[in-house]
Amino acid sequence: MNPTGIRGAECPVTMRSPYDDPELYDALFESFDFDLAYYTALARRTGGPVLDVGCGTGRLLLRLARLGLVVDGWEPSGAMAARLRQKALASGVMPRLFVGALESMPDTPRYGLVFCAFNAFAHNLTAAAQLGLLRRMRACLVDGGCVAIGAGHPPLAEFASPPQEPVLELEVEWPEKQCHLRLFDRRRLDPVALTQHSEMTVLSLAADGAVIARHDSETVLRWTFQPEFELLLHAAGYRGWRIMGGYGGEPRTSDAQPLLVEAW
Repeated sequence: MNPTGIRGAECPVTMRSPYDDPELYDALFESFDFDLAYYTALARRTGGPVLDVGCGTGRLLLRLARLGLVVDGWEPSGAMAARLRQKALASGVMPRLFVGALESMPDTPRYGLVFCAFNAFAHNLTAAAQLGLLRRMRACLVDGGCVAIGAGHPPLAEFASPPQEPVLELEVEWPEKQCHLRLFDRRRLDPVALTQHSEMTVLSLAADGAVIARHDSETVLRWTFQPEFELLLHAAGYRGWRIMGGYGGEPRTSDAQPLLVEAW
């Protein structure tokens, strides 16, 4: 099957995690900066140090470090962490990095800000996993510290829709490889489990449109809606929180807005 309808897309593929190829991940997402100003301002306001939870290849961590902020990272994927270290060495910064399961994350009160960005929180597929991470993040905070989580979700109405055909979600140039990238995503939303199963195809295209390479991957995310998030924060021991609908602090009036949490 050729879900993309692009010439040359029929080729052997192996289904795997999108985080198995950090170089490709960076080519697609490294330029994203929609949340940088928010986390920068919050880090400066809380005074740091900062812990980036699920830091990936360092999209935010390295930018914050280059601004002179003290930033550590925790990343469960060894491949993503290795890419981060490579980039850090090249840029002349060397943040402290914790790699592996949740138990490898710091659990002593050191940080003024602990944040989890870009829907990384949605990789926690059970209530136990969500609570475990929220409690660990709280345990890292100094008195007066703050946790911040970017945790948007699809509008509720989409959970009643049938599985969609592959949708072209992103197109970028990859100058280092002299090719054009197209990211297609086929999503299946489960209205009972509130999960999203994504089957993603990234095509590397030559100038004439021929497919040079194809990378297929899949992932499952568990979306958390606002009332449930408030219950989780209460159960995890937070004293207070606010939930916003955007990175400018605007109120949340629609489920089509981002879901941005600050808790303490």
